Amino acid sequence: MRTESICAEMRERIDGVAAVAPRCLRAAKSPALRMPCVRLTTERLAEKTRRSPAWHVGRAIEDYVAVNSWQLERIEAGIMAADRRDFASDDEVARVRAKFGR
Repeated sequence: MRTESICAEMRERIDGVAAVAPRCLRAAKSPALRMPCVRLTTERLAEKTRRSPAWHVGRAIEDYVAVNSWQLERIEAGIMAADRRDFASDDEVARVRAKFGR
């Protein structure tokens, strides 16, 4: 699946940056953890799951990217179909309208 390959690419890039980033930059807290509401929630999750707050923030970012990547792929596929003039026929539209009572 394309989303999985995007995530793998991102992980490779992040790992590469972390390997060369200054120590102070790697140790810096995530901007998300500076927001009190997010910080308290991730601390609570960390305590309950025995994972770090940074792990939860990273997971949230991965999930966000996966969801939005999927949506963008579907939008791009729809645009390409429209460019090919690949639209529903009048009969297909009539069937859908009848199915939903319009």
